[in-house]
Amino acid sequence: MKCAVLIPCYEPDEKLTKLSRSLSEKGLFTLIVNDGSTKNLEIFDECSLLPNIVVKGYEVNRGKGHALKTGFAYLRSMGFDSCVTADSDGQHTPDDIIRIMAELERTPQKLILGVRDKGLMPPKSKIGNEMTCKLFRLLYGVRLTDTQTGLRGIPFSNYDGLMAIRSERYEYEMEMLIDSAKLFSGIVEIPIETIYIEDNRGSHFHPIKDGAKIYSVLFGKLPIFLVSSLLAFIIDYSLFNLFYYVIFKSSIISTVIARAISGSANYLINRNVVFKGNNEKYTFWRYWTLALCILAANLLLIRLLVDIAGLPAFLAKIIVEVILYIVNFIIQNRWTHK
Repeated sequence: MKCAVLIPCYEPDEKLTKLSRSLSEKGLFTLIVNDGSTKNLEIFDECSLLPNIVVKGYEVNRGKGHALKTGFAYLRSMGFDSCVTADSDGQHTPDDIIRIMAELERTPQKLILGVRDKGLMPPKSKIGNEMTCKLFRLLYGVRLTDTQTGLRGIPFSNYDGLMAIRSERYEYEMEMLIDSAKLFSGIVEIPIETIYIEDNRGSHFHPIKDGAKIYSVLFGKLPIFLVSSLLAFIIDYSLFNLFYYVIFKSSIISTVIARAISGSANYLINRNVVFKGNNEKYTFWRYWTLALCILAANLLLIRLLVDIAGLPAFLAKIIVEVILYIVNFIIQNRWTHK
């Protein structure tokens, strides 16, 4: 496997020069992508003079995801079939980069993640990373130790898929993890050093702005799932009234037929629009089994909260519906991504 090192970079400092020199001395071909930096541009010139180091870039900052895709395209054009991505802020050592490269050589179809020890992270980074890992496991059924690592071994076996990811900034790496079942044959985690220089002051990650984008990708299917559910409610409500007042004059028959039609419509919309793509497990019978289980849980929880716990029925109904709606979304989401 022909593998290179890829470093997306914005507003670098001397840590990039130090890393580039070490990689050059070890004979590793390294591509640095200047993501529209406006400061310390002389560092790029210094790095470009080193053996085995190539610097490419553009004038306007477009985000880490765009820089990664720019690097993928260049490396593939040069005949490389994989790369190890590393950050320029001193968090990743040459030895760890080589370890990721070696594992990529052993498992050339898998995504390799260099994972850090959360116990050694600053509190803010530890809490954010831990919460994201738990949410990722809950929503996608995959247990990962470090979802925010930038040290990754990435094969180009599904190059078109890597380039088709829409995200352009930090959320690109999260979307890569979400689509990992389609892009790679699996994920391997390799422990690496946990390095935070001056509490990671050199990072250009903005916790609020970039964090919001990452979580919007993490919950990416939820808004359209809400629309699908609303449409199913409109169909159900309209058909019930049509059947009850015009055709059958029976509330039970009208309810059953309206729910069967609206549920089937909801299944088709979810399978072909909301969760389109990786939907081999999203079957008609599985959908209706889940629907019946949700209905049974609804009845049981309402009885527990109202008849036993003594909560007001209107409040209990809201609590139960919200909880089961989230459970319903999580289960359906996991069917199509795990």
